[in-house]
Amino acid sequence: MPVNNAANIAHKISFGTLFKNPARDALSLVNYAFNVLMFAPVGFFAAISFEILFDGRAQKTNLLPLWAFLFCVLLSAFFELAQLPLSYRVTDLDDIILNSAGAALGIFSALILRNKILA
Repeated sequence: MPVNNAANIAHKISFGTLFKNPARDALSLVNYAFNVLMFAPVGFFAAISFEILFDGRAQKTNLLPLWAFLFCVLLSAFFELAQLPLSYRVTDLDDIILNSAGAALGIFSALILRNKILA
């Protein structure tokens, strides 16, 4: 008789239904990828915009990427909360997490590009 501990339950939840329906799983992976890729440009332009807006006025410009990331997280949360009254849309925490990951990717690429240009 198997012991139902938290690790066993987590394993069943995360891998129990994976790859049982390959078409649905492929569609989920495409959805995840598009959520990340959709917010990468938002993070990129947020990082550049914050750099331009606060250049010379901010004491610590190292915090600008953090402020840009916070802006992107709040923007993503706003988009998800705006879907609540719509019956044909679904609000999902995964979307906020994946959009935030895409924003971080965009901010990181903006920082790399800035360092390459300024070097």
